[in-house]
Amino acid sequence: MRTKDKVLDVDFDAMSEQAEAVEQEAAEQEDIGQYTHVFAKPFEWEGGVYPTLTFDFTALTGRDSLAVETEMIRRGRTLVVPEFDGDYLSGLATRACAERTEMGGRVLDHKSVRALPLRDFQQIIKKVRAFLLHVESEPQTAANGSGNNA
Repeated sequence: MRTKDKVLDVDFDAMSEQAEAVEQEAAEQEDIGQYTHVFAKPFEWEGGVYPTLTFDFTALTGRDSLAVETEMIRRGRTLVVPEFDGDYLSGLATRACAERTEMGGRVLDHKSVRALPLRDFQQIIKKVRAFLLHVESEPQTAANGSGNNA
């Protein structure tokens, strides 16, 4: 019995155009450091009911980014382009979420973020991606932290 080789049919030109459109949209937005997501139907998770979730992307640090990367590696995932990797973006969303449980833990974690309704998940991930692309497209100045620290 012979197995056919599978060929991925990927339209890299279309993907490149989509990436450029997302990057342009992110560059045009002024304050995307914070975002409050309003659910059409409140999100229920482990006994909690959340009509909204607030994200503070400006609170993220390099430690958060590295922790998400490390977790991905532990799960056997390779990170190539962080801005377009769903696992990486959802990991940052869990760390940027300001809501906490009654015990002080994170409302969003590896499991709960995947339990979000798809529409809400995609909207939140789009905001994380827009923030990352916006940060990358900001002009390099001493005022935004790119000055000479020597």
